[in-house]
Amino acid sequence: MMVNPVQIAEPQWSQQSDVDKPLAIETRTRFINQHCDTDTLILGTHFNTPTGVYIVSKGERKKIRW
Repeated sequence: MMVNPVQIAEPQWSQQSDVDKPLAIETRTRFINQHCDTDTLILGTHFNTPTGVYIVSKGERKKIRW
């Protein structure tokens, strides 16, 4: 779904494994919105250390909190 935490702020950024790019963007966006501003720890196995992040909003934008 995501290989880089920057995709939390920019879910439209695609990756090679996105076979269906519109569906991948929709899936990422839905996941980000569902977990934003919650106590859900997101474990990104492809993220650099630390791999656990929280998704938080900053106005209309989304970002990570370590």
